[in-house]
Amino acid sequence: MQTIFYTFYNSKYDIDYYLNTKYFNLLIIFYCYSPPKRYFGSPILIKTKDIADLKNKNDYVISRLIKFSPWNYMENKFSKYVYFDYRIKLSRKFILYAQKSEYSCFFKHREGGILRDEIIRILSRDKSSVKSIRDYLNIKKLNINLPITENGVMILTKDLENSFHQMSSMYNTVKRDQILTPIFLQNHKINYFEFNLSNLSFLYVRPKVLNFINLLKFFYRELLFTFIWNR
Repeated sequence: MQTIFYTFYNSKYDIDYYLNTKYFNLLIIFYCYSPPKRYFGSPILIKTKDIADLKNKNDYVISRLIKFSPWNYMENKFSKYVYFDYRIKLSRKFILYAQKSEYSCFFKHREGGILRDEIIRILSRDKSSVKSIRDYLNIKKLNINLPITENGVMILTKDLENSFHQMSSMYNTVKRDQILTPIFLQNHKINYFEFNLSNLSFLYVRPKVLNFINLLKFFYRELLFTFIWNR
């Protein structure tokens, strides 16, 4: 099964972390505005503003269309599409694992719970407007007991295409994909990774903001991850 890895970089908001691409057979970096500069190897760089269907869309919608419907923005078709947030560093072990996987795959939500719990967390942390959540709750046949996933790393297959196409109509209304995917994937069998986001053997989630404390954590984990990577 031919596998493509892909990620999305927005130079306005994302830290330009170092990315070693030498272990990816195929890697596409979609980017807004300016391309990343701190990478090794020869990834394929695609500017989203040059894609006709994306020119008049806002950054959030662009990022979600790329994230959940990558097959619409690639010249070639693949059996598996492996997405990872730009700040997430994948190990060789994960890359090999993803290439061997036969199915779509997601992480279980790191904070646990069900859809109802994630809605409460979003509201209590002011991560989305009350109006947005009200519109979301008006979706017909909303089942708040559905399982939830983390979407920073995913293996997608084309059998999800129609569901994600339907989900794309909600991107302008609801800005949290963690509460959209449960609804539009509820008729699919959800496969989960055998490890969690804290397992440094497979990946490392780098900070969104590099303050002093996060810098200390970053350097420590970079050293640890480098040691594990080379084992």
